[in-house]
Amino acid sequence: MKKKKIAFFIPEIDIGGVEINTLNLSRSIKNQFGRPLLIYLAEKNTELKREFSQTMGLVKIKNRRSIFMFASFKEMLDDHKPDVIVVSSFINLVHLTLLKKFIYFDLKIIFKLETNLKKDLKNQSFLDLLLFLLFKRFSFKLCNLVICSCDALQESFTNSLKIKSPKIITIYNPIVKTEHLILGFTKPDHKFFNNESDNGKIFISIGRLVESKGFIELIQTFKKLISFEKMGKSKLLIIGSGYMLKSLNELINNLGLEESVDIIPFNNSFIDFLASADVFVSNSSYEGLNNNIVHALSQGKQVIATDCEFGPKEVLLNGKIGTLIKPGNNDELLHAMKDIFEHQGFSADLAIERSKDFCIDEISQQFISAIDLI
Repeated sequence: MKKKKIAFFIPEIDIGGVEINTLNLSRSIKNQFGRPLLIYLAEKNTELKREFSQTMGLVKIKNRRSIFMFASFKEMLDDHKPDVIVVSSFINLVHLTLLKKFIYFDLKIIFKLETNLKKDLKNQSFLDLLLFLLFKRFSFKLCNLVICSCDALQESFTNSLKIKSPKIITIYNPIVKTEHLILGFTKPDHKFFNNESDNGKIFISIGRLVESKGFIELIQTFKKLISFEKMGKSKLLIIGSGYMLKSLNELINNLGLEESVDIIPFNNSFIDFLASADVFVSNSSYEGLNNNIVHALSQGKQVIATDCEFGPKEVLLNGKIGTLIKPGNNDELLHAMKDIFEHQGFSADLAIERSKDFCIDEISQQFISAIDLI
């Protein structure tokens, strides 16, 4: 039987959940389907691009402007002839389904839904939102499969579009590497981890430095936390990059937190930072499935997360293995951070066991089985 040629489309090569999930999947499925293709519009992270190139064939779309995207995708399909293309961007899904409708009848399209689609589109242009309203039923009808990253996202997608179809399934994101569960970690070379005598906690948060991640409120709440004597030596480390870096650093300086709060770029040693910290905090206003919550669980760490749409509640089993707080409620956030100092009983074993549901090898097998059925 001829191997199916798989292509993944992402708008740009940069550190983010969709990009990392794509990389993890591609590494696991290449033995089954051969070397996958990565179709992209732009690159911001050269190191990540290098990692992709070791696993996938890279194809850059020449013209990024939306009005020319139809022609650009046609040229790509003519040149590379993928059997299956996996796309997570709705705007680009529109172009691909139009091409399938009128030219490439045998093309199989998988839409991989990893975030709150409607809220994400509200952050885009008016044209993008209009395209969603006009083409959502057309495009999803022409998809061969829709894969949602969690059950709650699948339920919302089905209900909002009033679509009930076996073509909509849930497959968790491929997040956890087996070796991260069994190997020891290397202590990070960072000032927060050098002073063993400190009796404070190290809080850590990871994500793009954008408004929806709630880093402003997290820093402001942390300022209140360390005003209490028992918590005064605590630290907050944020790992991430994005347009808010300058304003967040200014906030840290204005609040006099230079010795207690630090922001460093995302790096391949983030697991070591998670393993060395005490508590992971996700203060997002919305999510798809927050990969870093799963990474924190894989290291047996306590988690504080907003009970936002869609992933945190599902990952944390409705709060059984982590603390859920209302989005935008800084008082609840402060109380949850204080509670870490005052109450014991957290089970690291249960956290690690839950993280195994997101192991890359198992999730990749589910993905391979899904492709074999379309």
